[in-house]
Amino acid sequence: MHYKNSAHRKTRVPEYPRILDFSRLQETGSQFLEQTLKPENKQQNLPLKIKMETHWTTLAMFWATVAVGLVTVYATAINYLLYRSQTDPEVIVYTKHDPNRSTIISLVIENIGKSVAYDIKFSFNQKIPKEAFGWEPIPKEKVKWMETGPLIRGIPSLPPGGKRELDWGQYVGLKSVIGEDSVVVTAQFKAKKPFGVDRTSCESKPLLDIASYDGTVANDVNEAKKIREELQKIEHTLKQIGSANHPIIIRQIEPFPENEADH
Repeated sequence: MHYKNSAHRKTRVPEYPRILDFSRLQETGSQFLEQTLKPENKQQNLPLKIKMETHWTTLAMFWATVAVGLVTVYATAINYLLYRSQTDPEVIVYTKHDPNRSTIISLVIENIGKSVAYDIKFSFNQKIPKEAFGWEPIPKEKVKWMETGPLIRGIPSLPPGGKRELDWGQYVGLKSVIGEDSVVVTAQFKAKKPFGVDRTSCESKPLLDIASYDGTVANDVNEAKKIREELQKIEHTLKQIGSANHPIIIRQIEPFPENEADH
């Protein structure tokens, strides 16, 4: 407050506030920014956002490394299994129609793998019939069961492509014993390890099916009927010969000498 001198009294004059100087404020802000952005002060004044971005980048790199490791392990396992599939033995059991004997169904044991199979053993989910021949269903009391042979005793070793074949029976006879269900065969065998002298255990579970032969050449009723008729004729002829007490003359045909055969 200022006071004016007067003849009679002093008068107090009010003092008004100064107007803000924006140019001065702008200059002060510029100086602050320059001071903040100096190289020596950048690390001290890093915003929180930049620090968080650095943290997430490190975390992402960690998980990327873990993912690469898992993919590497998975690829190694796949390569090993692929190698084993190309070098291990594979023993299977299957049925086969004999083309030379159209009604006969054979059992085949075969090593379709790439190396020797050792100590081969077989087990089944049900008993296996044998010699199930005939064009009529076999009564239960006359069924013969397999008690010997390679499927029961096993096979010491079987090379790649090696086989064992057995005449199993005919469609009608086998179907009357096995029915519509398949026989599950479990083949257990051993193979040499790729990088050692020990042997590793292997296993396969093939199915033996008879029902699928229905309507095929193996179940050709007409051909079976013809064979049966021919056998009956032979049997009838032999009975006639035996009942008449006629001697059967068997004459051996001598081969031609070499000099006569040329003429």
